[in-house]
Amino acid sequence: MTAPDFTGWQEPWPLTPTLRPFPQPKPVIVETNRALPLAKNATRPDKFPLRVLAGGLRLEGTMPGKLYAWALLSDGQWLGCRQTS
Repeated sequence: MTAPDFTGWQEPWPLTPTLRPFPQPKPVIVETNRALPLAKNATRPDKFPLRVLAGGLRLEGTMPGKLYAWALLSDGQWLGCRQTS
């Protein structure tokens, strides 16, 4: 495990890094539907209890964010990483 700012990250093969951090975060627009594909047959929002509607995480089609690094997954895909506070 590594710290949220990636300190302590150890590369198993330094010539082909699995983490590519940026010196400064890059502003990005995240296409949420592509990043988190959810079920097409999900329950309609009006069927949820009010506590879920009021307190659940709301995702929009696109959302602004800051990209801190790219991390290589074991299947060859790259995952965008953001720093947590």
